[in-house]
Amino acid sequence: MPAVLADVFPGGLFTMNEGVRRFKEELPAAWPERDLYLCAVDVNTGRRVVLGRPGSPEIDLPHAVMASSAIPGVYKPVKCGRMTLVDGGAHSTTNLDLAVKAGCDRIIGVAPMAFDTSAAPSSLNQLIRRWPARSLAAEAAGARGRGADVFLFRPSSDEVRLHGVNMMRIEGLDDVAKAAYESACRALATDRFKHLITPHAAA
Repeated sequence: MPAVLADVFPGGLFTMNEGVRRFKEELPAAWPERDLYLCAVDVNTGRRVVLGRPGSPEIDLPHAVMASSAIPGVYKPVKCGRMTLVDGGAHSTTNLDLAVKAGCDRIIGVAPMAFDTSAAPSSLNQLIRRWPARSLAAEAAGARGRGADVFLFRPSSDEVRLHGVNMMRIEGLDDVAKAAYESACRALATDRFKHLITPHAAA
């Protein structure tokens, strides 16, 4: 969080009232038995905090989801012991390195903040999404360098145009969801994806 913004709005501009209510009502307090990692950043140290993996700070699932959704400077941070947690997207919007460290040899990455380099958007949209795209490229290269097979879902130029530049808007999201669904269906039908999942389907 920029220092000036932190001084003026130390607790965020908005309170996630509806999200807090829904998380507490619809999510169990206990973590699921299968591995689930949620990423946050401790604003006191600037370090990523991976919630849900062995050795991570004690926090129930609803508060972990709130922490991983607390956009810096926008929503109120979540306290966890001595840590003050905000959205892990401040570190990375994809965190593929965690899958590599967990020993995964097949990684499926969903990266709506980046863009498909084979169908790149306008120069302006590339500029807006430059940091997530570069971070994703570095993480994917690192994963492949460690022998993992990586398959990425990224929005095309047409989808980026639907997304617009205001990621917080509430209108037009049905069109975004429809385009993402159709794009994902096309990707799932490719030989590349079928090759990726075939060993698991056979098992």
